[in-house]
Amino acid sequence: MVTMKKIAELCGVSRGTVDRALNGRGRVNAETAAMIKKMAEQLGYEPNPAGKALAARKNHPVIGVLLPSEGNAFFDDVIHGMDRAAAAYAIYGLTVRYYPMKGYNVDKQLHLMEQMKGKVNALIISPIDDARIAKAIDALVDAGIFVVTIVNDIKSSKR
Repeated sequence: MVTMKKIAELCGVSRGTVDRALNGRGRVNAETAAMIKKMAEQLGYEPNPAGKALAARKNHPVIGVLLPSEGNAFFDDVIHGMDRAAAAYAIYGLTVRYYPMKGYNVDKQLHLMEQMKGKVNALIISPIDDARIAKAIDALVDAGIFVVTIVNDIKSSKR
């Protein structure tokens, strides 16, 4: 099995430089990065899944899920599927936080979105098609939160 340490030795750089080049973390000279990536490809380097899991856990990824699911049986299967996927990614430290709401109240959805700020890295939302919701989605995206819309969409937003 080819390791980052081996690539570092062959390229004459540190293991940290190899890590940054292969994972896009930090500054690496473009020529050095190209050399490292070429060497990794030639040697058939594949990241160690256990190592990736440990690295991902350090980031404590949290996905917020905001759906009009209270009293809406349609979303039962959606949430069940999300729970299964979340369990499969638990090894990576993934946490899913549900923010259910009843019906389609713009003020309630805005309030729940506001509650998520600073608590989630990503948001899965069935948005209400309203200019204020689009503006709130844009603000989350601008703050570095990845937003995915399901069931409904607001094409004018940065989702």
